[in-house]
Amino acid sequence: MAQAMIPPPEKVNTDSNDVVTSWQDFKDGWSNYCLATELNKKDKAVIVATLCTFMGTECYRILKNLPLTDAERKDPDSIISKLSQHFEPKRNTIYERYVFNTCKQETEQSFDSYLCKLRTLSRTCEYGSLRDQMIRDRIVIGIIDNTVRARLLREPDLNLNRAIEVCRS
Repeated sequence: MAQAMIPPPEKVNTDSNDVVTSWQDFKDGWSNYCLATELNKKDKAVIVATLCTFMGTECYRILKNLPLTDAERKDPDSIISKLSQHFEPKRNTIYERYVFNTCKQETEQSFDSYLCKLRTLSRTCEYGSLRDQMIRDRIVIGIIDNTVRARLLREPDLNLNRAIEVCRS
């Protein structure tokens, strides 16, 4: 009964300009769906059939043409892994960091929108434990309002949360 109330993840939009994000959104939604509906406790054949149904026709066509063994085609984790390899190309970390480090707040862009963009861009930069510090620094450098920047620079122990508070106030 509870399963019927939980919507399935959105299908993978293979026609999208940002198919990587569409795939990642599907993959995250699929993981949550499996957990919330307890689908992960069912037989693998049921999980695979559900996965193939939810991914959408175009994504299923791609899956059918990927080099998988018969055993991999019966394993949902293998299917997800192979599709991830297909949809998520190897990233150039230096380029990803260049994009992140040159990101500035646009004239009509709200602070929250800018922060969201920085968080999204930083995910592929492989900063690890320095991620929050890098976002904080990018806020200080890239924010449009010079008065807010001056306030941020006066903070002796500025961390990301404090920078967000100052920018929002």
